Amino acid sequence: LSISCRDRNRIAICSDLLGAYVHGVMNILCVTGDFLSFGDARDSKCVYDLDSVQAIDMIRKMEKGIDAGGNKLDGNPEFCIGCVSNPHARPMEVHMLKLEKKLRAGIDFIITLDIFDFETSRPFLEEMKQRGINVIAGVKLITSEDLHLMERGRLSGNPIPDRMLERLRGIKGLDNMISESIELTIDMINKIRESALCKGINISAGSKMEKLPYIIDKAGL
Repeated sequence: LSISCRDRNRIAICSDLLGAYVHGVMNILCVTGDFLSFGDARDSKCVYDLDSVQAIDMIRKMEKGIDAGGNKLDGNPEFCIGCVSNPHARPMEVHMLKLEKKLRAGIDFIITLDIFDFETSRPFLEEMKQRGINVIAGVKLITSEDLHLMERGRLSGNPIPDRMLERLRGIKGLDNMISESIELTIDMINKIRESALCKGINISAGSKMEKLPYIIDKAGL
């Protein structure tokens, strides 16, 4: 379950978490949330009652039997809490300041933003492994919609590298472009697996979700 602080205040987040726990959902990804300028509902208003660090802290207090308002819960829920981090962040020092706060608040795993250059990500992944932090690597199947959003400056997360853009834009035919993008995705998955630096892989495919079974099969997952 993804919890976005952009969309809900602490009361609603607490309610969602308790409801999720009752239904057996214990794995929580806690994010602050992208600004709405990246989305398709730009007239909406952000909430940001909490940021991801404060939300993680609130969840840990819930596990001790205290809700968002400081009231005693009838029982102690248990969660496996994750956050998002970016191995491509620049400057990395500033990014690590926020991540250190998340680590101190008490996370169980990290899901990275999309990794497009494994060697650039390697130092971050190696440090996380040395510190015993479970990392799930983010991998994106680049679609024509992603290329369009990139051109408009509205692609959330990491930008697609120029070398990949040129490679994909130079291919004629949408089916051929997707086939090439699938090969890039499988290649990245293989590099991540061979490194043994991550505990898992999170594959996003946008409007091409039907391609996931093929990717998973060809990557040997």
